[in-house]
Amino acid sequence: MAIAITNPNSSKVYVFAEKAEDLTVTGLSTSSNVTITVYLDGSSVASFELTPHPTAATAVVRFREILNNILPRVSETVPSTTSTYTNPVYVRASQGGTNVDTATMFCFRGGSDALTTGFSHTTHWLTWKPQVTRTYPWAKEVLSLIKPKSTSRTVYAKVYLSTGSSVTVTLGTFSSSSTQVAICSVNCSLSRIQGFSGVSGKTVLGYDVYCGDILSHRFIVKPARLCQREFLFANSLGVLDTVFATGDVARDTEAQVSTALISGQEAELANDAIEHFKVNTGGLRKRREMDQWQDFFRSPYRWVILRDDATVRRIVVDSIESDMTEHRLSGASFAYHYAHRFTGRYYSDSALPAFDYSNYEND
Repeated sequence: MAIAITNPNSSKVYVFAEKAEDLTVTGLSTSSNVTITVYLDGSSVASFELTPHPTAATAVVRFREILNNILPRVSETVPSTTSTYTNPVYVRASQGGTNVDTATMFCFRGGSDALTTGFSHTTHWLTWKPQVTRTYPWAKEVLSLIKPKSTSRTVYAKVYLSTGSSVTVTLGTFSSSSTQVAICSVNCSLSRIQGFSGVSGKTVLGYDVYCGDILSHRFIVKPARLCQREFLFANSLGVLDTVFATGDVARDTEAQVSTALISGQEAELANDAIEHFKVNTGGLRKRREMDQWQDFFRSPYRWVILRDDATVRRIVVDSIESDMTEHRLSGASFAYHYAHRFTGRYYSDSALPAFDYSNYEND
C-alpha cells in the first residue's frame, strides 16, 4: 500500500492553530519508523520520527501541538502604516525512500469557538472589541483582517470632524495574490488619522474603519484620563489587539533580600525587588467589553504602553479578581509586574521657569 496523508484541514481557507486537526499517515510499513518533516515558508523547521501502529500501519501527527511550537509569536509592534504576513505550512512523511507531502496550508496562531459558530473572515475584523470603541489622543490602535487568495483589500476611514463634515482617507491597500492567504494589519491610531490631508489641524470626533464587505468598526475619540493605561496582547484570533483600563492604579514593591553576617556585621548580598502594579478595568457594561478582557486574561503575550515615552513593556500578570455579570455594571482588577526586572526609569527634566518670589512656597 502506498504512503498517504489524510489531512482534514485541507478544505479550510486557513487554519488556526487551536482548531487544527490531527493528520494521519497511512500505508506504512511496520518494520521501520516514519520521518515527519514540517516546512514553514519553504524551510524545514521541525523533524521527528514516529513508530507506526503495529496492526493499523498508521501514524498520527499532532498538528495542533506542532503549529503552536513553530508559528511565529504575535509581535507587540503596531505597524506604522500596514503590515502583512503569511505562514505557509506543509508536512512531509518519509519512509523507505518514499516521500509524500500535504498541500500547503496557511496557518495562524490562535483559535476560537466563534470560528465555527458564525464568525466569517469576509465580514469581521479579528478583534473582540465592541463594534463601537472609545479611543484616546495618545492611544495605539490596530485592526487586522484575513485576505483570502485572489482577493485584494483596501481599508478606508471615514473621519467625522467637529465642523459637522466628514473626510474619507485610505489607510492601506493589500494587493491580490493567487497563491497566498494573508493576515493584514492596519494602524488605526488617531495620531495617524490626524496626519492625513483634510484632517490635519482639525478636531476629530470619531471615525469608521471599513473594508469591502467587512463590517465597519467605529472609534469614538474621548479625552485622556489621568490613570488610564493601554495594554497590547495577542488575542485568541491570532493577532495583536488593544484594551484600555480606566480605573485606579496602585503600586507596591515586594523584595526578597539575602544577607550574610560578616565579621559581626550584617551585609546585604542581593535584593530582588519586584514592583507590582494593581489596575482596575473600570466599569464594563457591554458583553463584548467583558469578552475582550477575558481574552486578555487568557493571553500568553501581554504588554503595557508607558504613556511618558510610548515604550512598550512586556508584563506578567500575577493575579486576577473578576466580577463580570452580564447586563450589570461590572469590572475586574488584576496585578502585574514587568517581565524584565530593569525598571527603565529615566528623568525627563526641562528648563526651569523663572523663580516666582511671590509664590515660591507653592512650588
